[in-house]
Amino acid sequence: MNQMMNKKGFTLGNVPGVAILLVTIAIVIGVGSAIISGAQDSYANATYAYNASMLGGQGLGTLASWQPTIALIVAAVVVIGIVTMIKLRQ
Repeated sequence: MNQMMNKKGFTLGNVPGVAILLVTIAIVIGVGSAIISGAQDSYANATYAYNASMLGGQGLGTLASWQPTIALIVAAVVVIGIVTMIKLRQ
């Protein structure tokens, strides 16, 4: 039991910080997408800047599509950690 107290890991106390981090990432992706979209409108078609902003927007879209998966994994880690700690204390 004493070994588990000395190990560093993810605890229930870390959940609010992780939740705030996920919200912050979502806000940054949303604002970044809006900025890139606005910048792309000001560039002429088929220029390097237009193509770079288009690919940047696609990259942000891909990153945003992974957010639910990342949140689900974090939630699973929290639940597994809680169940493991309860099981070890018995």
